Amino acid sequence: MLYVVPSYLAREDETLELLTPEKLIGNMDEHVMAHAEPAALEDHLKQRLQAHLESGDTVLCLTAGGGGSLDEWLRQEFTP
Repeated sequence: MLYVVPSYLAREDETLELLTPEKLIGNMDEHVMAHAEPAALEDHLKQRLQAHLESGDTVLCLTAGGGGSLDEWLRQEFTP
């Protein structure tokens, strides 16, 4: 499963289009789209990721880091 979370605009160019999870998924191949869903950094996503971990799935998270980012959220939610 591919979970796509909101991203942030590049600070250096505020005229760039905001690429929402829905827009990003909409540009994917149909086969990939069938396994992708928009997500938010909230408890529902944490539960889904935890279920994948508990079932032995590999969980790969790609992030650029920064305040309020996926990186920060993962460290907060999954650090013992």
